[in-house]
Amino acid sequence: MSAPDFASASVAVAGPVNAVQTSTTSPTRAVLVVDDFPAVLAWAARSFLKAGWLVRVATDNDEAMVEWVAAREAGVPVTLLVTDLGLPGLDGAELLRRLREDDPSLPALVLHGGEAAPESWHGRLPDRTAFFEKPLHAAQLLATAEALVQTCDELLAQDDSHACDDDARSPVSG
Repeated sequence: MSAPDFASASVAVAGPVNAVQTSTTSPTRAVLVVDDFPAVLAWAARSFLKAGWLVRVATDNDEAMVEWVAAREAGVPVTLLVTDLGLPGLDGAELLRRLREDDPSLPALVLHGGEAAPESWHGRLPDRTAFFEKPLHAAQLLATAEALVQTCDELLAQDDSHACDDDARSPVSG
């Protein structure tokens, strides 16, 4: 299986980066994709759109926080965060920590394409978080996203008094 070619991800995010992108189906899940590399951002957004998700995008933590609030105000809160770990300024792990202050049950898929050994980042990632090294395939991205959200949904349905707890931690890594 060959690695995806992010450079060929020619589906540019139309309009301003902070615009809400929707598929033609009625999405029941919303994802916030945060990456400072435009080709990866477009590739991930396109993958989620094709799978029927509502997609919000951001290139840094400040834009991500704006999108988070806008999603809540629009009545379609984010149900999954997909973030690059190596964002400029605050990294993806810090973004996730801040978003979980507002929604402790938020599942996340953290991507990393940097030089540092990925093992060094695992200890910094909170529960309900899957970790992948870039590049990865859309099928991996979507399957893991669905599994994370489904696991958290099931745990919340079982015991609404506890947000997704440590049992929802995903051992999946790329």
